[in-house]
Amino acid sequence: MTGESPATVLLFVGSAAGPMVLLAVLVLAVGIFARRTRLLLRLVKLGRPANRTADVGHRVGAEATVVLGQRKLLQRPGPGLMHAFIFWGFLVLLTTIAEAFGDVFTTRFAIPFIGRTAWLGFVQDLFMTLVLVGVAMAFFFRKVQRPERFRGSHLREADYILLWILAIMLSLWFLNAVRIAMGVNESPAAWTPASHVLAPLFDGLGTGAQGFLERTFVWTHIVLILGFLAYIPHSKHLHILVSEFNVYFGSTKARGRLEPLRIDMEALEEGEATLGAATLKDLTWKEILDTYSCTECGRCQSACPAWNTGKPLSPKLLIMNLRDHVFEEGTKILAAQAAGAEH
Repeated sequence: MTGESPATVLLFVGSAAGPMVLLAVLVLAVGIFARRTRLLLRLVKLGRPANRTADVGHRVGAEATVVLGQRKLLQRPGPGLMHAFIFWGFLVLLTTIAEAFGDVFTTRFAIPFIGRTAWLGFVQDLFMTLVLVGVAMAFFFRKVQRPERFRGSHLREADYILLWILAIMLSLWFLNAVRIAMGVNESPAAWTPASHVLAPLFDGLGTGAQGFLERTFVWTHIVLILGFLAYIPHSKHLHILVSEFNVYFGSTKARGRLEPLRIDMEALEEGEATLGAATLKDLTWKEILDTYSCTECGRCQSACPAWNTGKPLSPKLLIMNLRDHVFEEGTKILAAQAAGAEH
């Protein structure tokens, strides 16, 4: 390939070497994801037992209404719709990811039964647009409205996540547009109006330039998706991955019901027991999972009577600090356990 133009090299990667490159990048991203996920699971297992396996029907129902239906978030229409647009969009656009991966192996790839249909193209185009609207709404809330409940949250990292999502959507938008210009789009152009808007940008280009850009957008989309997969478990936005599990293992008891305290007074007097959680291991595994699931939205803070009277207590910051403590002390405990196992 010495002396070849960038377009020729990219087209080569997109054809003969494409599957090997994709598999290599996929293994790398999944490996990074799996390594971090293993640590997250090991930290959760440091917690005390908690029975959260009963009432399966109730738990499945919560997944359907709270997670898929976004019921709790939609109680506040603005932020709720913003989050729902992005969440629902990513669910639908899993099909575009499958198409991009499959396209690396063969340009004739189509998802069984639904691939290359007009209605699928319309749904993908619609939800791509809704994700872009959701990202715009998120930036408006954070940069223009700037509600006080965001104080103390990791706003810069949230901006990075939003920009990453924006880049994923733009790569898909431009990919669809250039394919429309080439006449090889999976769905009829009339069924993908948003992508059709950008198609004229590529109409005047030659076949070689269009092919180069098409491969560029395919690989940009793939790399951004896999990079996002590898990054999220390392970020402060773990809720993207764990909120579904947090909802499933939530309490199915009546709201407001208090768990009775079972105190061993003899052990307490002898200093062998404590009230509440004195160390990381005094938390249950579900409580540790709860720290992962914090979205840093600040709704608990804005509803806190102590915070609203000007006192420094913030339930949001408490959970954020507790999450930092889990990572700081939990990794030390795991290292000590590993060292003890070696001797």
